Amino acid sequence: MLKKADIILATIILIAGITASLIIGSISPAKGEKAVIISEGRIFGVYSLYENRTVAVLSDGHVNKILIRGGEVSMIISNCPGKDCIHQGKISKPYESIVCLPNKVIVKIEGKDKSYDGISK
Repeated sequence: MLKKADIILATIILIAGITASLIIGSISPAKGEKAVIISEGRIFGVYSLYENRTVAVLSDGHVNKILIRGGEVSMIISNCPGKDCIHQGKISKPYESIVCLPNKVIVKIEGKDKSYDGISK
């Protein structure tokens, strides 16, 4: 049977763990250095995240436009159904990616810093 003190202790430990995780995540955010665009399994191009540009990927009637601005990358135009790649939003940290499966386009971020997902933190 759980006592009131056990519940309070478990709550304090849980709050401390969540707080520590948030602090660690905000102190040392990994930053990406380049965007690697892959089209149909081949590297289409590698671009610095700190040179603003728009990259058009045209392949077999498929169109994808990628915006690189201020250290972030987003897919702004795609003629795929559903437009999930556009709705993924902006990415900027190593190992993040935007994937357009119907058009076979992948944008991934690479950098020197190592970043981990929520499970491995």
